Amino acid sequence: MKSAALRYALVALGMAVFFSSPARAGSETAEVGMAHAARGRYDSAVAVFSAILETGDSPVIRDLRAAALAHLGRNEDALLDAEQAVRLDTLTARFRYNLGLIRAYGSRDRDASLQDLAASLELRGDSALRSHTLMSRALILMESGAYEAADMDLERLANEDDAAPRILLLRAICAYGANRPDAAAGYAARILENAHDTFLLCDARIILGNLRHKRGEWMEAKEFYRSALNENPRSSVAHHNLGVVCERIAHDDYRRYIRNRTKNANGKDDGDADAKSIMRTLEPDLEPLIPSLYRVP
Repeated sequence: MKSAALRYALVALGMAVFFSSPARAGSETAEVGMAHAARGRYDSAVAVFSAILETGDSPVIRDLRAAALAHLGRNEDALLDAEQAVRLDTLTARFRYNLGLIRAYGSRDRDASLQDLAASLELRGDSALRSHTLMSRALILMESGAYEAADMDLERLANEDDAAPRILLLRAICAYGANRPDAAAGYAARILENAHDTFLLCDARIILGNLRHKRGEWMEAKEFYRSALNENPRSSVAHHNLGVVCERIAHDDYRRYIRNRTKNANGKDDGDADAKSIMRTLEPDLEPLIPSLYRVP
């Protein structure tokens, strides 16, 4: 199953098709290819763009074909086109942006991808492209566990739209991953105040449940996971974490039972050590939050 970050990246990459101008492409035929891509007919789009390139090379057409090829999973071919687009035109931010995404989610070259996205930001594309670039870079950094660096990009986005629930959720995840529980709780609380999307509300409650779980507050965590499932009954993470915390509540009860049974039998309270020994092999792990963001329509 594709990660949330990958789903977002594919959506963002698809939008690159619409960033290109038919006038710049220099051909009415390019509009036909773009129309195919807009309808998800990527094979047809590739055929149209390939026919145009037979008449002469063009960074715009290379960029468009790279996007279509990436959607088809032809990552090596997409990378070749994206690299050629940048060689032909080093000053267009969108070309660098697409190359960065293809490297991140096609060839999995994280470092080169981050360099391309940084170069795209320096070239100062339009505001929509800038936002996509910051978001994409933040997601790539989050996937690699660089939560503090990711949050710096998210903060730049938040300055433009401070209450955007998706940005708040990503910042909550970064704070949670960077072991800043108070900040994570604050962002999650703001999501509950501002969001209407049930998936975002579910994820915010999972974060709050995880924070309670970290403190050993099993009953409070249980209630947050239950409320998360009220928002999204199909959340596998909420189901998993609810099961974990219920099992740990049961473990605590069972530990008390073993301690009391041992104490009653021996006349002394040495049951806790026995209980811990028994329970050690039964402790499950809490699944980390997997945010339900940027679903492909």
